[in-house]
Amino acid sequence: MLPEQGDVKPFKENQIYEELQEQCLKNGCNFEDPEFPACASSLAVATRGLNIEWKRPKDITNGAVFLMDASPSDVIQGDLDDCWFLAPAAFLTQKPDLFSFVVPSNQDIESAQQDEITGNWNLIYARSGQDQQYWCPLLEKAFAKLNESYDNLNGANVSEGLQCLTSYKCQEVEIDEDNLNEILNVITEGGKNGSFMGFNVKHTSPEFRRRHIYTIGEVYHDDSDGTCWLKIHGASDSFTGFIGLDTRTPPSELSAENELWLPVDEFCGIGEILFVLHL
Repeated sequence: MLPEQGDVKPFKENQIYEELQEQCLKNGCNFEDPEFPACASSLAVATRGLNIEWKRPKDITNGAVFLMDASPSDVIQGDLDDCWFLAPAAFLTQKPDLFSFVVPSNQDIESAQQDEITGNWNLIYARSGQDQQYWCPLLEKAFAKLNESYDNLNGANVSEGLQCLTSYKCQEVEIDEDNLNEILNVITEGGKNGSFMGFNVKHTSPEFRRRHIYTIGEVYHDDSDGTCWLKIHGASDSFTGFIGLDTRTPPSELSAENELWLPVDEFCGIGEILFVLHL
């Protein structure tokens, strides 16, 4: 059960959003955060040598807004190894109560949000699939502030991201062809309950990158041959089609347009760890 918004303590006792917003509006100024300054030390080490300018959303995109309508496609990974955080963030968009708790809709990027980072007028870290919408890169920035720099977002366990964003603990199941039935039961139950389900992969392939976090967006059971198909999403990848077909014919109910479907037996040969967040 989520706490009430009023029960949550601010990360910095001297930084309360409503008070900062009122102060900025009163003084006719934009907020500049002394706790997370627009300087190289806040960046990831690998990007500190780039030609970077700190810009506000409204100076990057015409009609920039904090939030319109959130969806998993809003979350696109940039030059950080933080899919462990972005995959749970994409999942939140499918759970309105969780999402509104983590990403309050009353944010105002005109007066109270901080500068956003750009390189050649493109965001170098996370960005949204909708150019005008900035909740995703700003959520990533808030998490970078919580961890003192963007560099500290590089490489972690998706269980950490899930627990930080939801407060719920995550189940981890080792994926192997020998425990196909266990995996199938966990995935079937997770699909019924609307649980977060994600996984990393053992080896790089044309469709997958080793160690990258992918999420299972939908579970489909084909009654004609008993095959369980999984719809796969990746925070930084665009792929479509059916994997591991062999002589099998995909169910007519499934479309491969802008989607990737994977049968669960092939999944057990590709995946390394299955992460399940039971709500």
